[in-house]
Amino acid sequence: MPPKASKKRSRVDSVLVEAGPPPIKFISPGFTADTCITVFDQDYHVHSTILKLHSNYFRKFLDSADKPNAPATAIFKYNYTTVVDDDGIWAVEPKSTAPPLTAKLMNLVDDPAAENEGFHLLLCAFYNRPYTIYHAYGLRVLVRLADYYCSLPIVSSTLTGALLGSPMFKKVVNGDPSENVWAYQSPSLIQVAKKLRHPLLFRECYIHLVGNFVDLQLFDGELLKKDDPIWNLVCAGHAMLERKILKVNQAMFSLMKVDEYWYMDWDTVRLKVKDLADPDQTCVFYQTLRQQLSARPPYVGYRDPEGVRRARKNLFTGLDKLLENNLVLDQSGYNAGEGPYELTFLCANIADEDMPWDSEEIDF
Repeated sequence: MPPKASKKRSRVDSVLVEAGPPPIKFISPGFTADTCITVFDQDYHVHSTILKLHSNYFRKFLDSADKPNAPATAIFKYNYTTVVDDDGIWAVEPKSTAPPLTAKLMNLVDDPAAENEGFHLLLCAFYNRPYTIYHAYGLRVLVRLADYYCSLPIVSSTLTGALLGSPMFKKVVNGDPSENVWAYQSPSLIQVAKKLRHPLLFRECYIHLVGNFVDLQLFDGELLKKDDPIWNLVCAGHAMLERKILKVNQAMFSLMKVDEYWYMDWDTVRLKVKDLADPDQTCVFYQTLRQQLSARPPYVGYRDPEGVRRARKNLFTGLDKLLENNLVLDQSGYNAGEGPYELTFLCANIADEDMPWDSEEIDF
């Protein structure tokens, strides 16, 4: 009779249960991975040459004089693991000198999964591998890690591909497509864009901030006022927007002066702008104005037909500039005066040379 199987878990089974997920291996043709970095329970097999190339942190510390050499029989020349401070701040340090990572220390970290994902994205940037930013929080984690490991330039140069088509630009709040998510996100994300020196993300946030300028107190506008360069740019952008509105208003009154048949259908306007105190300062007002102007072709037999044509052309030109949508990353499918942008002008713009950083500086 064969012996009964033991119910006691073997040592091998215990190791398997306690082991983390399989290592993530980054491949670089012609090179063998010589570095293992353990982020919480995830191992990354990477190349020290790539780390040194894109990170001042690893360039400085991988071969510092105070680090003992790895044994000749070691699989990896460099072994790094996670250390967590008493305040929950974490980093990777040489495994030979790192204190053990206890459950108590792990509980101090806000979101280990998000932190690990951020480090994974950082390595993808190092290796020029495609990656996607799924939400604003993930972007903030990535940029914080890039700042700590002195690798902002490589993240900045690879970020555009991660943002184009990103789900974070088509989200709605609680399933409500009328909620302008970016009115809330832009005050903090424009700071992230400035740190990264990323013109596309900066411009996207800038457009939202200028378009929501009158309501910035509702969207953490005080955060912006602490950064003079950004705040001054946003104020200047809002002044330019006001000038565009003024030109449209002047063109509208000029048309009323020469076109005795044309008038605003104020009942329709009131339905669209609802209970707003200043409807003529909202995008939906001018969107409605353009729709009414397009739907009512000019009558024949004017006393001054050329003056009417000229006035209509001027008004259309001003409205087109005012209602222009300069967003690039947005995937909502809405334009100015529609959906979540019902009250938001999207016509602001800022040239690369006006960004609040030195574009000639390479290492930042």
